[in-house]
Amino acid sequence: MSDASTLLAALPDVPELVWARGALLSGSGSVEWTDGRSALLYENLEACVVGRPPRARLLAYLERLPQGTEVVMGLEDARALGPLPGWREEVAVVHVQQGPPPAPPVIRGEVRILEADAPLDLRHLPVDFVSELTRARVSSPLAVAFTEGLAVAFSYSGSETETWWDVSIDTHEPFRRQGYAAATAHALIEHMRTRSKRAVWAALESNIASLELAARLGFTPVARVASISRAEDSR
Repeated sequence: MSDASTLLAALPDVPELVWARGALLSGSGSVEWTDGRSALLYENLEACVVGRPPRARLLAYLERLPQGTEVVMGLEDARALGPLPGWREEVAVVHVQQGPPPAPPVIRGEVRILEADAPLDLRHLPVDFVSELTRARVSSPLAVAFTEGLAVAFSYSGSETETWWDVSIDTHEPFRRQGYAAATAHALIEHMRTRSKRAVWAALESNIASLELAARLGFTPVARVASISRAEDSR
């Protein structure tokens, strides 16, 4: 049995593990190290720490990660490991929806669900924004808000398991705080519900706007995880 298969058998399909389990199921995530209980995973500038790997091994792994990688691990596991030199920790609140979402906001335009082969003009967006959306479309349908023919907000699945999917949203800066993000999230949540998939929403405790949007969309907190990122002055 492969390392990925062994870990999948050990990891429950629960909201706080949607990123780790999703990386293993997608086939694009790599198991950098495991002892069968704890593991270090990596996928597209996202890393997951499962359990409590030896501190020295974890520190060496973190040092090798590309700049900009986000790391997620269990909050209790992070507390047990203690401070990680050169890295800062924030708490992220994991939410799920207990029922159908409230009615979507009224926007000046429309929202459409697009599959990977559907044409979409993104030339008005920054290059890094386009790269992110291009990667996302490989494995997830894309909910897109259009106004006057211009694509301005997007929602897609960042990770997906047998039961859960992680809501990712982004809005072109000039169109933020106008309901477009909520409208795309609502549309994709409903689309994924037809596939018997339940939405997971993770927001840093410091991101009040994201926490408030989660509440408006009918999400409730169920867990907390640690989100670790490289300190700005560490390299």
